[in-house]
Amino acid sequence: IDTEPAAYSDLAYTDSFAIELGRAFYEDAERAFYVKLTGQNYSSVEVIYAYAQNLNKDLIFALIEQESGFDPNVTSSNFDKNTGNILSTDRGLFQLNSNSYPNLSIEEFFQIEVNARIGIAHIQGELEHANGNIRQALWAYNAGRNREVIPEKTLVYATKILTRMKEIK
Repeated sequence: IDTEPAAYSDLAYTDSFAIELGRAFYEDAERAFYVKLTGQNYSSVEVIYAYAQNLNKDLIFALIEQESGFDPNVTSSNFDKNTGNILSTDRGLFQLNSNSYPNLSIEEFFQIEVNARIGIAHIQGELEHANGNIRQALWAYNAGRNREVIPEKTLVYATKILTRMKEIK
């Protein structure tokens, strides 16, 4: 019996093939893990993979979990402490702020692809500005870049995300 028929000679098992096959299996398992983490939110996971290709996905999923609990329809209002008036509203997976993104329609804030694309670009920009320092990037994502003093709630926020990121890993 010919164990290596000529018809199969182009299917040589090489180291690079093995590496690519291993990567494919790993990515499939990783995606399945994130789908389970998000409560079966397949569309969110696919959008994250599309837009966060060069970012730490554990960071992205920990950030989304902290911001919205993976609920693309969540909103949160920010109030003036003195008057009680609403200053802005955070919406969607990445809790994008209405003052920071005034050109988005209400519907766009809740579209998973739009919200994720902008949220990922935002955290990526903060990471670049902070020279890769994740903690500083999270401070800026939460409270803005131009802060002389980081609010206590922002310090706690960043610590929660960093802790969760390590747990996810």
